[in-house]
Amino acid sequence: MVIRKLKIANFRGIEQLEWVIPADKKLICIIGAGDSGKTTILDALDWLLGDRWNLPISFADFKDESKPIVITATLSQIPNELLSVDSCGLCLRGISEAGEIASEPFDGFEQCLVVELSIGIDFEPTWSIIRPDGSPTPFRASARRKLGVSKLDERVDTHLRWSRNSALGKVSRGTNGAEAALRNATQAARNALNELSVPTDFTSVLDEIKAGARALGAADYSDMAPGLDVSRGDGYGSLALYSENVPVHRYGLGTRRLTSLAIQKLGATDKSTLLIDEAESGLEPHRVIGLIEALRSDEDISQALLTTHSSNAVESCSAAEIAILANRNGIARCSFVPEELEGLHRSNPSPFLARSIIVVEGQTEEGLYRAFAEYHDKKARAEGKPTLAARGVCICQGNGGANAVSKAIGFASLGYKVALLVDADDSDTNDKLESATQSGVYIFSWPIGWSTESAIFDALEKEQISQLLAFIVDEGIVSLERVNSDFSNNELGTFDPSSPGACWSSRPEEVVRKILVASASKRKGWFKSVPASIELGKWLIDTAAQSDRFMQSNLRKTYYALLNAFPTED
Repeated sequence: MVIRKLKIANFRGIEQLEWVIPADKKLICIIGAGDSGKTTILDALDWLLGDRWNLPISFADFKDESKPIVITATLSQIPNELLSVDSCGLCLRGISEAGEIASEPFDGFEQCLVVELSIGIDFEPTWSIIRPDGSPTPFRASARRKLGVSKLDERVDTHLRWSRNSALGKVSRGTNGAEAALRNATQAARNALNELSVPTDFTSVLDEIKAGARALGAADYSDMAPGLDVSRGDGYGSLALYSENVPVHRYGLGTRRLTSLAIQKLGATDKSTLLIDEAESGLEPHRVIGLIEALRSDEDISQALLTTHSSNAVESCSAAEIAILANRNGIARCSFVPEELEGLHRSNPSPFLARSIIVVEGQTEEGLYRAFAEYHDKKARAEGKPTLAARGVCICQGNGGANAVSKAIGFASLGYKVALLVDADDSDTNDKLESATQSGVYIFSWPIGWSTESAIFDALEKEQISQLLAFIVDEGIVSLERVNSDFSNNELGTFDPSSPGACWSSRPEEVVRKILVASASKRKGWFKSVPASIELGKWLIDTAAQSDRFMQSNLRKTYYALLNAFPTED
């Protein structure tokens, strides 16, 4: 079974979502800002497609208590076992690659079922299959069970014990010795368990669990057997899965989750569909990567949808596997990463996990931003306000003006709030800014013809520029030889850090300023590294900020506006 389309209305923080999923999406990694609704999507699918009938519904699940919760999914690659149940085969429709639903599976349309869960304020859930004529027919738990949908969530330990409704109980049901083992173990307690002879077919179930858990990277278990967990006294629930003398539910969280996942996967009647919330929970980076690789390559999995906040998980996925969830006041949308951002999720995954993104042209701009941001955050902490990082703001370097504009547009298309800072001395960059504005990007730039280096030297008095030159030489940011080479090429004479003001004696002030801008702006200019620009930014804050010229400068005003591009309430 493959989920091709999902619609959610009035469920928790999602007032409205309509998401079309291409047919070739087997592994889908859903990321987005905190509280955007990632877990809500998985819960919606679990409620709709799982085989439970007693859902844990509360008033908090309704976005608007005057309206019902409605969750609708369009499913393709329907298991044959389901098509023979309750005349499901008579409800088949068609879905195009673009998500258009037809009454019949015409040429170019894939066979599909449209299923729906509606919950009124009386908390009564109604599951339906929607016929081609729009009328509903019941979608019973016995039919939903054949979809093979399993969700990995906080109930992980439940599936490591034998009970009527646990995954472990379900995969053991029907084996010749399973029920006897459970009954005998409960009656005879621990002593009886030591003497229990486990039938061959039951042993096979345990071996499958062990192998499945190992394949997902859980643990290299020794022989498994049922054992009595004396901490519980609820009949079946006292019988837990053991490895030697240790109950599996006493293992680490990551191992328990992966083992539970293996058990649930075994319980599917056909290929399984897995819903995994916070895939990285309890797992080291290498096991996160291993899990994703296992999900992608496992032929018994038809589809896996997972949420994550882990950069390791993002890096392990291809761009085509990453779906960005954006939610503005309940109106949510999920979009797969576009081609123009291909590769960026591996080289710099942090922006994809942010709420708001500031895209800057290059290393100089990034370093200055980080210095000003540090100062901003220090004041914020002193005032009891959240820092930029706490507000979900992340910096992303564009690697050139035109590239920066393209990245900003790409992020905006995914629903991120985006601000862009670029130089105004490149025609290719300037030509693209209108498109960025139309995409909703907040544009910050310098006066026409200016670079960031122009803004730096324009913000400083002559004496401050002399101090800056001495500072960058003394701190090793730029070598004295390099400065003298640049001076010599522009007929400024020799620079002396002990008498930095001498550079102004032979040429007019505006000429010297232009020479300094040109020297600093070259491809391997004075501040063309993030560390160098951070030190420059700190010097500006500590020294230059004492002058009126700096306080009224384009440099200061632009960077402070950039820091406040995304108000706290956003």
